[in-house]
Amino acid sequence: MKKKTRTHMLITLFLLVFLAGCAGTFTKVPVVKPRPKLYYKTVLPLSAIDEKISYLKSLLESGELEGSDRELALDLLTNYQAIRDAVQEPANRA
Repeated sequence: MKKKTRTHMLITLFLLVFLAGCAGTFTKVPVVKPRPKLYYKTVLPLSAIDEKISYLKSLLESGELEGSDRELALDLLTNYQAIRDAVQEPANRA
């Protein structure tokens, strides 16, 4: 009787190991959500930025500014142009 129980237990154990080895593995597929398009918002409207750019260009072309004032006007002009370009294009380009 004990021999029968051992064989049944060994057969059951063998079947469990065999069937567990045949079972497939579960893999979780990550879900990638698309990023929404982001746009920068400015306090000033684009028309005001364009007016400031044209004013700074005319001021620099007139030659009224010298030294550090001219450098400051050039810095302002490049910053206003960068702001205008950033407002017109989406924030995430990927």
